[in-house]
Amino acid sequence: MKKAKIWTSVLILICSIFSFIYISAEEVSDVVVSFEINQPIMKINGVNAEIDAGRGTSPLIKNGRTLVPIRAIIEAFGGKVGWEEHTKTAVLTIDDDCAKLTIDSTVAYFNNKKEKLDVAPVIINDRTMLPVRFIAESFNLGVAWDEKTKTVFIVKNLFEDYEYERLMKELPKYSGKAYVSINKNKPYFKDFEIIPAAFEYYSELDE
Repeated sequence: MKKAKIWTSVLILICSIFSFIYISAEEVSDVVVSFEINQPIMKINGVNAEIDAGRGTSPLIKNGRTLVPIRAIIEAFGGKVGWEEHTKTAVLTIDDDCAKLTIDSTVAYFNNKKEKLDVAPVIINDRTMLPVRFIAESFNLGVAWDEKTKTVFIVKNLFEDYEYERLMKELPKYSGKAYVSINKNKPYFKDFEIIPAAFEYYSELDE
């Protein structure tokens, strides 16, 4: 009887761990970062965070393009930011992709391919400010602009396996109708995924 109780406790613990992993994975698979011009705070999936921790640096607009200290934003999408001091070049990586932008130069490189920037990166008050749209679009992230609030939205939205499995369970067999309603016609979007601005986002396609 004692062994049975122990095994029951172990199984409950294992199930709890796997449930936590599943929920955590579901929660972080999609990422929405938003920030306002001239404001030092951004939102990551609806949670406030400093754009430039301890510095109070805010995004700004130069020649019609938004410049921002990028480190915290890149890290929110699971990336890393490096710095080559001798060339004054920021090196951004997300997964296997790499972008290189040099201060005061409108020439950038993405995966070693030469690109032309609309506005050059600059250093303001000892902080490196980079053009956010070029970076986001290079890494295949959705970018949206809300003119009313002067807010930028950067979106990563993936169709995960668990989402596919859930959808397959709810889709009924074909019955001759051109369309069906699922989940009582309510979308599965999380609150932070609903934004007031339009954007385009393309998942990776088969060859």
